[in-house]
Amino acid sequence: MISVLYTNCNSLLNKIDELRIQLSDTKRQKPMIICLTETWARDDIHDDVLSLDGYVLIIRKDRKDTCMGFGGGILVYASDALNAEEDSDFQGGNFNQAVCLKVKTRGSNIRIVTVYRSPNSNSANNAALEQIIRSTCSQTILVGDFNYRCIDWDKHVASDSLGRLFLEACDDAFLTQHVHFPTRKQNVLDLILTVNPELIGNVRTTGSLAIATIA
Repeated sequence: MISVLYTNCNSLLNKIDELRIQLSDTKRQKPMIICLTETWARDDIHDDVLSLDGYVLIIRKDRKDTCMGFGGGILVYASDALNAEEDSDFQGGNFNQAVCLKVKTRGSNIRIVTVYRSPNSNSANNAALEQIIRSTCSQTILVGDFNYRCIDWDKHVASDSLGRLFLEACDDAFLTQHVHFPTRKQNVLDLILTVNPELIGNVRTTGSLAIATIA
């Protein structure tokens, strides 16, 4: 099984030392993959500043359409013992913040798509995300900050049109949503979505940095 740690950082430089301490805790099982959103990384921040012992920074996507990268940015790390690479075949369309990691296993390749959707996304960006959702295959896991505040995932209903369109896209792709605890105040904004529920073992909170671990 592959364990994945995901968190929304809201500026990684303010939290990277905390993350390093968490990863150095020998009492905790280290995740094999780390997916981070809202890193706020920018051109003047070099990769070595973002390094984590025992991990390779495989994907870095800084946000270019905001001032100094505020409000975006994705980093994906993999254990240096894992056979993983950026998926060059991933089709993100016109959606501005999504990346895909391909993990090579004995049986097949698993793809982990990390998403950051700004709460200020326009209709074209939302439609592009819905297209990514509809094209999700059975060996793909989507994780990230989707920022749909008006969706009640337990009741599977949305109180606004944006949420309803996203739910429809998830239903069209037969996706299951695996996070059933608040990730920001009382809202479930950070999601884990799969076509194949058997890809997901245990999902749990692991402290102030981590949102969920997939085991």
